Amino acid sequence: MIRTPRHGEMHSTIETWLEDLVEQVDDAVSSEEFKQWLDV
Repeated sequence: MIRTPRHGEMHSTIETWLEDLVEQVDDAVSSEEFKQWLDV
């Protein structure tokens, strides 16, 4: 597989998206609203 600058940019972008997603999921899971929803 030939690595191009575009491949590197795409890989970096996907990593950034995943990091943001994990952070947002962590925030949501620790929120009071989510904890209350789980108690229902």
